[in-house]
Amino acid sequence: MDNEKQIESPCDGDLATMAMGEFNANDDDSITHDQLKSIVAENEVKNLSDFKDVKTIGWGGIGAVMAGFDPALKREVAIKVLRPANRYKKNHIERFIREVRATAQIDHPNVIPVHTFGVFDDAGIFFTMKKVDGKDLRSIISELAAGNPQYLEDYPLNRLMEILIATCQAVAYAHYRGVIHRDLKPANIMVGYFGEVQVMDWGMVKYLDESQNQDHNDDIKHDTIGSDRSKESEDSQSGEEVVVSGTPAFMSPEQAAGRLSEVDARTDIYSLGCIMYGMLTLEDSPFVRSN
Repeated sequence: MDNEKQIESPCDGDLATMAMGEFNANDDDSITHDQLKSIVAENEVKNLSDFKDVKTIGWGGIGAVMAGFDPALKREVAIKVLRPANRYKKNHIERFIREVRATAQIDHPNVIPVHTFGVFDDAGIFFTMKKVDGKDLRSIISELAAGNPQYLEDYPLNRLMEILIATCQAVAYAHYRGVIHRDLKPANIMVGYFGEVQVMDWGMVKYLDESQNQDHNDDIKHDTIGSDRSKESEDSQSGEEVVVSGTPAFMSPEQAAGRLSEVDARTDIYSLGCIMYGMLTLEDSPFVRSN
């Protein structure tokens, strides 16, 4: 807000001075700049192998998510990297950077926070984010449909609606920031064991104001992502062939038809409606039946 004032720490000035190398190196409580760099370098992460207890917790169409202990931050984090075959492919790298920047810019309690972003010497481009211990909404709906007694107790209808409201709040804030998710589905909504709800996977975002992201033009062509069951169509306005990425069961008509110039906030709202249908009926989507 305009009237908010940043709270300053009493030691901010001292820290700023130290950062400039102007502190007294002869003070018994002081160290040199090189010593400071040496202390930090002891736990500096340059490789995926520098993380401890690394294990894969999920695979996507072009990348993988792992869990590991960050020796620098002294906490467990989720680490996202590209699959080995995709590490140096420009289109996949661009989508990856697009995802991490969008996720970092949408600073909301229901959007997964990004911790670090860089390039590993042994695994290519990466970013780390909060690791949420829990289940995705797709798994929850599946367990409810199967009649799992524990899930029926933990996720009554009012709890499911709380999850939906939290998801809507995250998406509303993203729209306020001019960002469209375009791949909202239960599998991209993580529900933590302590009640947290996080909207994941912002790799297909569209910026309503493309000046925010001038290196990309969504109305020209989409990347084909294998796991999204992509299909080709023609934009009815431009006549140019485009590749539509997403999950068909949750796509709005304009997105499924490849009318990419028509994709806006209503596209996400349509997907949210499909998600709500699944919560109420315990079916995957409104379109799982032949009729």
